[in-house]
Amino acid sequence: MTKLNKINLLKYILIYLIFTLLFLTFSYPYEIFILTKIQNFTNASNIPLDYSKISSTPFNSTLHNVKLVIKNKTELNNIKISYSPLSLITNSLNIKTQNKFFTFEGNLKKDILNYNLKLDLSSIEIENYIRGFVNITGEINIKKIKGTFNISSSPLKINIDKQVFNIGELKGTANLLDNQIIINNMESTGDLKIIADGKIFLNNRIELSSMNIKCSITYNKNAYNLYIRGTINNPTFYTR
Repeated sequence: MTKLNKINLLKYILIYLIFTLLFLTFSYPYEIFILTKIQNFTNASNIPLDYSKISSTPFNSTLHNVKLVIKNKTELNNIKISYSPLSLITNSLNIKTQNKFFTFEGNLKKDILNYNLKLDLSSIEIENYIRGFVNITGEINIKKIKGTFNISSSPLKINIDKQVFNIGELKGTANLLDNQIIINNMESTGDLKIIADGKIFLNNRIELSSMNIKCSITYNKNAYNLYIRGTINNPTFYTR
């Protein structure tokens, strides 16, 4: 091949790449791409999403008025999904959503979700309330339904019958394996000391997942065990 032919070949390759990039940027049906990803997620997790509409550009999409359909619909506000034309090759998306209860950020690459979830317990308006933030990070293989949860918190306080107890910082880990969430020695550092372990057995309907959790609680040199049984939507508590 002559030098002139090589130059012409490089020109054709460059023109092809430019037109391919322009197509991916301005003509590719990103909305269909995102809807396919959502459908794959709901099929794998058995957690359907309900939303009013989707708006897409070459660099991000927004699902508006999103709700998780778990028993009663749980509102997530809007979910923003960021990407680029390169995402079609790497199969990678950045996801963010938040409301007054939590902030969720994640990166979904093929079937692997790396995530950071921050819960604001202070926003939960109940009589016996907990104050503070809980942070959960980890990785989940959505297709194989396995993953990790690394749990930490700010100093937590709980108000029970107008008496405030210091739980302190919460640290622990959990694993998702074979439709079970296995909690490993979750422990608090405050005056009200809690050590928790156990399992959550996942059901296709999340609210019907069953729990078998033991919490060893120590306060003022008094110790007792709290057991949590039943389903997520109908738990039972008893002590020994």
